[in-house]
Amino acid sequence: MKEEYKKQHFYALWQLDILIDIPIQSIINLLTPYVEFKGLIYNENQQLLYVDGIFIAGKSEARGQGYYETEFGVEEDIQDTLVEVIGTIYSNNDSLINKHLRIETDNSKDLDLKMYSYDEFIEVISKIGIPLFDTEVPIPTKQFIYNVQQVNQKSNFTVDEAGSIASNCVLKNNIGSYPQMTFEQNQLRIHNIEMLCECIKGQNQQGFHLITKELWCKQYCMDEGENSRRYDNGTSLKASAEINLELTIISKNEFIRWCEFMDIETGLTIGDEIENESIEFLKLEVERLQKLVWKSIQPPKIAPQQAPKPPETPQNNEIKVAIRTTSKTIMVSLGLMAWMLSENTSKLSRGGKPNRKAIEEAMKTAVSKLNIINPDDDNHGIVISNLNRDVSLGIKELESALKV
Repeated sequence: MKEEYKKQHFYALWQLDILIDIPIQSIINLLTPYVEFKGLIYNENQQLLYVDGIFIAGKSEARGQGYYETEFGVEEDIQDTLVEVIGTIYSNNDSLINKHLRIETDNSKDLDLKMYSYDEFIEVISKIGIPLFDTEVPIPTKQFIYNVQQVNQKSNFTVDEAGSIASNCVLKNNIGSYPQMTFEQNQLRIHNIEMLCECIKGQNQQGFHLITKELWCKQYCMDEGENSRRYDNGTSLKASAEINLELTIISKNEFIRWCEFMDIETGLTIGDEIENESIEFLKLEVERLQKLVWKSIQPPKIAPQQAPKPPETPQNNEIKVAIRTTSKTIMVSLGLMAWMLSENTSKLSRGGKPNRKAIEEAMKTAVSKLNIINPDDDNHGIVISNLNRDVSLGIKELESALKV
């Protein structure tokens, strides 16, 4: 009964915020915060009871959550901790209704998830005259401990932040510490950060390479001690390299791509516009696909007897490169690259196949950024019309090869 009622009548603040066209913070003081609590409490007669239900969030006390270092020395991290709840008709115990109950069990993970009554919300905005912007409350498949709408406004995350979001943990507070984190949450966060770093280094056993916007690794020097060095985004690093979790930056789009790979739900979304793939990602995909093609397709055998080699000239070198493999192989390589890009990026896929138009637009952007575009000269730079035609032909060649 509690679960069914909660799904229909209690929502997180960000879910109600979407229903009106002014910030929910404007009326938050008029709403009653609720918490879902399961554990031990003391009733007004100081009897110890087990409860499992929905309660009104009562008093909080300032309690120490550990210590942290600052430039002025070691200081204690003081956080407001809920120490009292008030019984409601949803507490599954009528004798507790409107009773102030002191919390005995430290169940901080649940107590941090504040909920608000939809009925009370409608009553408040009706009295004030705030119009209902939308009537459909967004329902996530799981409840998030962080403010999804607020986090979704960010475009980039540090590795440290990404690890917390992926683990559904409370994000760092203003003084740089993690309040109200359970042992299980911290272990999951450590695991996800390790997986993020593994993918950033290019060391993932399934070949997933996470491309950063800024890549920093810690290094140690006898003279200067610990410091950090910046690397080019997409650089493959040794497994022993230590990623700087605070300085290394990941874009939200790339983080969502990693979460999809890891089958992790975060509630974050990508905008409707076609995302421009990073130049580094395209370069890495080309290199990886070239290796796959050369492993799967053997070059033509060279005849035992050959004519005398002509003198080495720049023109001869260009011919060597041009005839290194067959034109059909090159087309298959382009098709394979398009297919791999569509597998990794939903915006480049349509109906389970590469979206040719979207891929062409992404490649146009990459060519423009690399400054290798040439509108009409076949000998220098890249001709966009030829590039579009080659991509289409490559996809057709790949489809033909798969049918054989």
